[in-house]
Amino acid sequence: MGQESQALRAANQKLRECVRESIHAINALHNQVKDLDGVTVSQQKRIKTLEGQVAKDSQNSSLPSSSDRFLRTSMGSAVGVE
Repeated sequence: MGQESQALRAANQKLRECVRESIHAINALHNQVKDLDGVTVSQQKRIKTLEGQVAKDSQNSSLPSSSDRFLRTSMGSAVGVE
């Protein structure tokens, strides 16, 4: 029973090391997820700001009509104004 006990202790030690490594990996991934979540929130705010800027023209802002960058053609496509 001495050899069996030693073998079990060795296997137990290996399992404990695997658990420690797994916990370390999980913590690293958790930190990456938190970082990416922060980036996502920041990008969503930026997209909302940019969409608001794109939607503005002289009809719905205080800018003069000469500042409109694009005109809509009768076909619905945008054409740049120079």
